[in-house]
Amino acid sequence: MNKANLVILIMNRKKIAEHALFKRIADRKYGLHSLCITEQTIKKAFDMNKFQAFMGDIALKINLKSGGINHAVENLTFENILVIGADVTHPGPASVKGTLSVTAMVGNVDRYGGRFLGSLSLQQESRQEMILNFESLVPKRIEQFCLLNNKWPKSVIYYRDGVSESQYTAVREVEVSKIRPAAERVWKKHHTQAKCPRVEIAAIVATKRHHVRFYPIVNDNQKKPIIANSRHQPAWGKQRNCPPGTLVKSASHHPIT
Repeated sequence: MNKANLVILIMNRKKIAEHALFKRIADRKYGLHSLCITEQTIKKAFDMNKFQAFMGDIALKINLKSGGINHAVENLTFENILVIGADVTHPGPASVKGTLSVTAMVGNVDRYGGRFLGSLSLQQESRQEMILNFESLVPKRIEQFCLLNNKWPKSVIYYRDGVSESQYTAVREVEVSKIRPAAERVWKKHHTQAKCPRVEIAAIVATKRHHVRFYPIVNDNQKKPIIANSRHQPAWGKQRNCPPGTLVKSASHHPIT
């Protein structure tokens, strides 16, 4: 008999305690992917004639939990590109005294940038934003990429969240500077003679707390937004936003300058 790798629980209504217990047993005890659905949600989907959309949403979740890819950028592959993302979660005000911060790092293992594996570790110092054990986390992501792709990454894109502008230099010195040495160690571990190919590195800090906003400009003559997507549809939509994936290459300035 084959071992199950996904278990679905249907409850009559949302119960936080039961949900937490189910997840804890499935994730920690048996190592199974799990999904919870309530009868209320199913009934609501039926009543609103949205059952097809509801089942589509469930299918997307199951596909993702099964290692599938739900979305990919057209004509763009990460065949030889390793995308790494990292962040540090700090204990909240109600946490037990002495609770350490937790570091998380993920890296893609497919050429579409849709499948990621990750690692968790405790920081040696609480509320320390720089990842102190960076050197031990990066090799795992490189090795997994090579193992599942049978290729060496030519480039690494490093996404970092949770740092302020005053910490950019520290991120470069404490974290980014250790990516290439980590790659060289992984290479030497599996190749005793050949020289490690140079890995190109790009570091991107994801900044959300700023006051810069982009929006389409209306052409007074044509009464249409100047910015439009590749299919020439109105750019703003219902929310008047720029099309997803819009890249601003110039005329963007710091909000306080």
